Parts: sequence; C-alpha cells; structure tokens
Amino acid sequence: MQKTSYLFVLSLDGGEYYINQTQNLQHEIEQHYLGNKPDTNNRNPQLVWSERMTGEDSDLEKQVQYTRKMYQQDPDGMLYRLQSRLPLGGIIWG
Repeated sequence: MQKTSYLFVLSLDGGEYYINQTQNLQHEIEQHYLGNKPDTNNRNPQLVWSERMTGEDSDLEKQVQYTRKMYQQDPDGMLYRLQSRLPLGGIIWG
C-alpha cells in the first residue's frame, strides 16, 4: 500500500545530523524543537532538509537508509547531493 511520508534532516550541535522519516512533519519537528526526542534533546536541532515521498513502506525505509549511508560516507557532501536534486540545483556553493 502506498503512503506519503517525509524524509527530514536536522543539523545538531557538534556538526552532526539526525536523519529520519515521519508522516506528520510539522508535529515531528515541533517535538524535536521542544526537546521531547531523546536523540536530539539539548543538541539545538535545526531543520535543514525535508522531502515528501510516496511509496511502499519498504521503499521509504530504503530512502532513509540511503540518505544515512550518504551521511556516513561524506557528511559534508550529503546536503549538497540532496539539494542537487532540486529544480535549478538548489543552492549554488562557492
């Protein structure tokens, strides 16, 4: 069964990122900002990327895992690669 979900990336203090998905982006981000999520509590989470996705649960989870793998391989290049998928290539760096 197809469902809609949002892939999101939060930047955290110390230069790390938190990557996950949710069906209710606004509620999820509010919970992170309010400190109600242990993984991001007291780490100043800031939303830096979100993308609406539609697909099977397994396909959506694969996209989350792929994004986490991009982060592990090249943390500095992860957002650049995500933004390059935007119309007009997103932010122009340099």
